[in-house]
Amino acid sequence: MVRLKPPLQFRTASASPPPRFFIGKEKAASAGGNYERLKTCRIEGSNAKKWWYLMQKPTVRYEFANILRGVAVLCVLFEHYLGFYIGDQNVISRLIHMPTSEIDRHVPSEIVSVTHSIPYLIPASFGVALFFIISGFVIPLSLTNSTRKEFLISRVLRIYPTYIVGFAVTMVALLISTSFAGVELTIPASDIILHAIPGLREIVGVPFIDGIIWTLEIELKFYAIGFVFISAFKNNSLSWIAIPVALMVAAFLANELISLSPINQSINSFPFLIYMFIGVCFNAMATKRLSYLNGSILIAAIFAMFISAFKVSPSYELIIITVSYFYAVLFFAFFFCIRKYIRPVGPLSFLASISYPLYVMHGIAGYVMLRILGEYGLTPLQALPITVATMLAIAWCIHILVEEPTRKWGKTRRVIPISAMPLSSD
Repeated sequence: MVRLKPPLQFRTASASPPPRFFIGKEKAASAGGNYERLKTCRIEGSNAKKWWYLMQKPTVRYEFANILRGVAVLCVLFEHYLGFYIGDQNVISRLIHMPTSEIDRHVPSEIVSVTHSIPYLIPASFGVALFFIISGFVIPLSLTNSTRKEFLISRVLRIYPTYIVGFAVTMVALLISTSFAGVELTIPASDIILHAIPGLREIVGVPFIDGIIWTLEIELKFYAIGFVFISAFKNNSLSWIAIPVALMVAAFLANELISLSPINQSINSFPFLIYMFIGVCFNAMATKRLSYLNGSILIAAIFAMFISAFKVSPSYELIIITVSYFYAVLFFAFFFCIRKYIRPVGPLSFLASISYPLYVMHGIAGYVMLRILGEYGLTPLQALPITVATMLAIAWCIHILVEEPTRKWGKTRRVIPISAMPLSSD
């Protein structure tokens, strides 16, 4: 969308000539515009007809979904720092390129028992599942209010700049860890460059470095589905229901016909892509395109498809995580039902605002800091507050300096809703 310069000026019909163009009542309605307002206003500037025709209804902010982002990232941090770091030291040592150590990693059993208070709940998987549902819920709103070009620009600016900076923090942490351990960092420079570009890493087959990029690549595939089938999400259409069905069929066919890597990684994505359409169902209920009864039935059907696709995927041995994904559906559904009563909650709203940069860089950087503090004699419970505070500070800096500016710049490429415009220049 070409930005209009100078800024648009609005005048009432009594103070200005008739409108310069007429797009018809049907087209105005389908574009989300107010027909009477179109007749009483005119717009000055180039490309005016296209500007008006592309206008959509204003984006609705669902505060409950924003709060759940904070809950999701909190669950991921809890599991990674108090579960994964404590219990999987061999994996942690490989991730941070440091030899295993016998430092004290004892955590009081009362804290560890929290993760086992709900049967088969894995907090990190629960948090990732919440992120997937939230994306499925909010992306249709973005698609409805965007052209393909606008959606593509906004998503690229939303994902890549913040990830690249967060991944740079990860690489600095790895340099610190290898220097501290007196070993050489053996990751090829080409792998580092390719890993910094989510999507390309998977195509080329570069191994994981940070351990979280696979979720971003699933998000990118979901964006690609929205980009290609954008009309299925517009004009109150429910034709998107066919997409998770097609993904399930593709998962079964791919399992039978394809066994090559890195294609296997794409096959692994199919169940999670299906799962994200649960969020789309909630969106359809929120916008009254689906009744609560029909939406609930469809959610159950999509979750069944998710389980079926997971069973035939190369990740079948991890099927235990589907229990946490089920809990995430129930948790999201509860807050969805009381969404009208949800108000911003300071700490969770703050976590939600920095959730993406925090998610991107908390893993390796946090593990390295916990390990080094442990080598200096701090117990995990002593090192944890220092580590969490440091990760929050770095994430906040990335949010302020990178994420927020690029997000706002992406939004300037989008059309302003007609209902948000003044009727006069006052």
